[in-house]
Amino acid sequence: GENRRNMQYNLTKKGRFRLQFLTIAYLNEVSGLYSQSHDIFLEVLTEIRKNNINKLYLYGAGIVGGIVAEVLRFEDFDILGFIDDSIAKQTEIFHGFSIFSPESITKQSYDGIVIASFRHSDHMHQKALEIGLKNIFCFEIEEQGEVRLKKMGGEK
Repeated sequence: GENRRNMQYNLTKKGRFRLQFLTIAYLNEVSGLYSQSHDIFLEVLTEIRKNNINKLYLYGAGIVGGIVAEVLRFEDFDILGFIDDSIAKQTEIFHGFSIFSPESITKQSYDGIVIASFRHSDHMHQKALEIGLKNIFCFEIEEQGEVRLKKMGGEK
């Protein structure tokens, strides 16, 4: 295709074959990464189901939140959206879901809130409790690298 310099690239037959091979190799890697992510989050999925959480918000529209959203979407959970403290992110769309301020969902109906952050989880948990959010869960990483979901309070 054309670029800013008005140049064109033409792929040879060998180049097209290589591009197809690289595309398939890339898709293979992505599916492997998804499988690993799913296995890592298996304990989390079990905990969410055990607590009858289907309609949920993810607190944290960042890298961890994006990964969790994709895993939960594949498992047919009803993600109502993201919650994020950043005013710049609020009203935006992230991984296909709206981002809300924590205060804007206090009157909404949901089964649980999953704090989708490791670095800011303590702050997010404290804020969620202060504004009255209920049924809050948070990720923990065990010493062996296992990911777990722990109920943090805010009874519902």
